[in-house]
Amino acid sequence: MAVTEALSALSTTAASNTPAGTDSIGTDLDDHLREIKKNVRFASNHPVQAAKITAYTVVATDHNTLLQVNATASAVTVTLLAAATAGDGFRVGVKRLNTTNAVTVDGNSSETIDGSITSSLSTLNQVQWYACDGSNWQVEADCKSSSSVITTRGDVIRGSSSGIAERLGIGSSGQALTSDGTDVVWGSGGGSSVGTESIIRTNATNIIANTTLSEKELTYTAVHGAETLSRGTNDGFANGDTVQLLNSGGAAPAGWSVGTQYYVVSVAAATMQLSTSFGGGAEAISDNGTGTNTVYKNINGMTASPITIDSGTVTIRSGCTWNII
Repeated sequence: MAVTEALSALSTTAASNTPAGTDSIGTDLDDHLREIKKNVRFASNHPVQAAKITAYTVVATDHNTLLQVNATASAVTVTLLAAATAGDGFRVGVKRLNTTNAVTVDGNSSETIDGSITSSLSTLNQVQWYACDGSNWQVEADCKSSSSVITTRGDVIRGSSSGIAERLGIGSSGQALTSDGTDVVWGSGGGSSVGTESIIRTNATNIIANTTLSEKELTYTAVHGAETLSRGTNDGFANGDTVQLLNSGGAAPAGWSVGTQYYVVSVAAATMQLSTSFGGGAEAISDNGTGTNTVYKNINGMTASPITIDSGTVTIRSGCTWNII
């Protein structure tokens, strides 16, 4: 016997067995049975339609139907039935089958969905069920796929510009997660501000001296047109490193500024380019600069220039901080 037939028989039996003078009890029982029957019908009657690939408007026969949408070719909008036509209790579901292009559900003209004109399905296999109250629509259920955006060992999940989870692939060796002011990105790992050498002083004698408190510093030649910085050697600079420029006896290449923090991009054997954003486009220059041009890698957020120690003399350029501990 079908579930609804059994419930119908149970309702009839309950009504016929209700003792005289206890109509309220019988009425309450009938109300409960009717609610159970309604829920059973809703749970067991969800036909699934073939995927929609173009705009679609819900019709009266779509009640309790799951509409599948595949927007791979182009964005698709599903427009709900006018609330006055649908009536209180009308339900319809929409499922997103694609990873690209938008799937949008429109509340029909000025009618709203949870107070908004539209609702968006943003992830693969996401399902939303919409219920009509006779005037507008409510999101009755919102089921998102549990599939992960991670594909490779070392991946990191971050929020995208649209507020959904996206994959950030693992960075280069030695890089650390940092912020570019908008997103979490891979950048220079920084490190201790003692550079690659240490100063050991005993009995007023420098055992080791002549060092620069910067991970890397060297002169370079700019190449206007190619927008590259030629270092003449493969010295270990990596994409994503944060660097700044110095100049003495002339001017930095026009388009690059002394004191500006840049990100290294497009590293080759002995050349690289500079960008003002992590992984961004190369900053253009209109000449090769004059004098002696130097590039150095920032450490620990150093924003002015390297601190140097030579034969017991400490040189602290403007903007740097020196802590004695």
